[in-house]
Amino acid sequence: MCLDLGLAVRCFGVTVRPGDYVLADDDGLVAVPAALAAEVATDGGDTELKETFIRGLVEQGVPIADCYPPTAAVVEQFHTWKHEHGY
Repeated sequence: MCLDLGLAVRCFGVTVRPGDYVLADDDGLVAVPAALAAEVATDGGDTELKETFIRGLVEQGVPIADCYPPTAAVVEQFHTWKHEHGY
């Protein structure tokens, strides 16, 4: 049996290096380079918030085709909503 520690590995065409973040759930897996982790976390949180806003529009009866993918008007509404809710 061989064991190596602290080496880069390549899985399904993706190189994962020591210090990278690996996140997984029932739908799949993602590897985030350590140097991009803070940016990905910030962008991911904003994306999740935008998805929540759009889901709310659909629940209010707005046709999904009118708000997804988000148009400039929906993005503007989102920014207003985000500001009003203190995000």
